[in-house]
Amino acid sequence: MFINIDTFDDDLVEVIRLKSEQFEGNSSYVVELYLSRYLTLLRQYRNDLFNIFKNNELMAIVDALNATLFSATNLDELPKSIISGVEYDGLNLKWKVDSETFVRKLKDLSVAHCHALLDFSDYFWADVRKNFFYEGDRIEKIKGELLNSR
Repeated sequence: MFINIDTFDDDLVEVIRLKSEQFEGNSSYVVELYLSRYLTLLRQYRNDLFNIFKNNELMAIVDALNATLFSATNLDELPKSIISGVEYDGLNLKWKVDSETFVRKLKDLSVAHCHALLDFSDYFWADVRKNFFYEGDRIEKIKGELLNSR
């Protein structure tokens, strides 16, 4: 597989270039190193989320994040967006979520947890597109897949 870093954001390319200087110009090593670190952290924090949130709360989260766009630069807004969905769109009623407890959990999330939550939501909606007619407990299915993934 070939990764073309020319398609990356200019700031990211500059970081890769600067970090590559520490490793004799080996940009492939730098990309692999940092991607590996990021994915390891993501997995750890994503698994932590499964202990923080109940399944109905996870459903409220993915429902609130349906068709939203977040990047690393605005990820701190993620809890506010979900809280808005709970308060104004009635997701607390739809998913039978205790609003007060749920909002507190969301406000207590670290940025790393927000990255993991967004990753979980992306995975969830990709699974919906791929397995549209799945009739089981999709949250449990996805948790099982993610807990057993690298």
